[in-house]
Amino acid sequence: MSVMVKTSGVEHIGLFAQDTIGLARWYMAVFGATEVSRSADSKPIIFLSFQEGSLIELIPVSSPPAGEKEFVHVCFAVEDLQEAIAALHDNDVKLSKDVFEAYDHTPVAFFHDPEGNLVQLAQRPLTSPITAAVFGT
Repeated sequence: MSVMVKTSGVEHIGLFAQDTIGLARWYMAVFGATEVSRSADSKPIIFLSFQEGSLIELIPVSSPPAGEKEFVHVCFAVEDLQEAIAALHDNDVKLSKDVFEAYDHTPVAFFHDPEGNLVQLAQRPLTSPITAAVFGT
């Protein structure tokens, strides 16, 4: 039997972007993210921090990566999905599909950021084992 790698949780999610600076501005305006690190490159790698401490790394690419972006996404936990959707609409963000319940009775919403990355919002029940795993409740 092999020894398992011990982790402290997911540090960050990486998203590809043709304009990391513009995409960082969008995440800061829509989600209140703050920039915590930026490489000195002309097309910088940018790390953003969100209120709950999660990080997104914006990675510059000259053209969108080949393949289907729909399978890779970043998911934000929200306390009130309808309130979050209203805030998205206030920022001219349209949902890519109707709100639906995931397998664990979690209402979820999907939309795309300005670079076409798939973003999910999830309002998990407090009793969800996923909530417990993420927030230690």
